Amino acid sequence: RYTNTLAVLISEIEDTGFVQIRKGTIVNMRFVCEIDLKTHEIRFDNSTTLQVSRRFWKNIRKYANG
Repeated sequence: RYTNTLAVLISEIEDTGFVQIRKGTIVNMRFVCEIDLKTHEIRFDNSTTLQVSRRFWKNIRKYANG
């Protein structure tokens, strides 16, 4: 059982490629195969698509540039 906040968890694992995209959603960027800059969506290698909130788009933007 994990008792810390989501913010603490993210700070602990962000170096491993995990990024917050919504209030309660964290994704592993190693499995993202496409980032749509226009619609703010990310697509995974299993065809799943998730919407990234405007609040957390800055977290994804650095992956889109590099």
